[in-house]
Amino acid sequence: MRTQWCSHDFCLATTILNPTVVRPLSLYLAAPALAALVVVVVGARKATTVPTHEIPSANPLQLKSALQMAALFQVVLMAVHIARARWGASGVFTSAAVLGLSDVDALTVSMAKDVADALSPAIAATAIAVGVLSNTAMKIALALIFGSPTFRFVAAGSLVLMFVALALAIGTRMLS
Repeated sequence: MRTQWCSHDFCLATTILNPTVVRPLSLYLAAPALAALVVVVVGARKATTVPTHEIPSANPLQLKSALQMAALFQVVLMAVHIARARWGASGVFTSAAVLGLSDVDALTVSMAKDVADALSPAIAATAIAVGVLSNTAMKIALALIFGSPTFRFVAAGSLVLMFVALALAIGTRMLS
């Protein structure tokens, strides 16, 4: 399960697209990153060796996959632009929560390119954090619904810890 707290592509994309978003975004992601680090350290101490099975993965550079991703990115860019133009910051936050349910990468691109320039880097960072929060909620639901009992405990428990840390960071920043 890939998390979006600050994976290399997530931070790199934000830095490349609009470096002014990185600082305010890092203020949101510091607490959940710390929570993730605690989970990793505790997990590493309790880890046991389990045989793994190789699962062949599809090549993400295939033309069909690339075209689907490009189309998704365009739809997201248009949706965020329309929400921003029509409803301002509240439209951006709402669209971020909805888009975060499926794809944080496309959300990050749209926020860093469009919203940061049109509104502010702080609003773009908050919207990305809201999208990550909704994405984490979706992953918690998937872990609880489809995971084995052990996976539910470990994955959902870890994700809940990160979810709470991010929700508190967002709430604290928005109330200040």
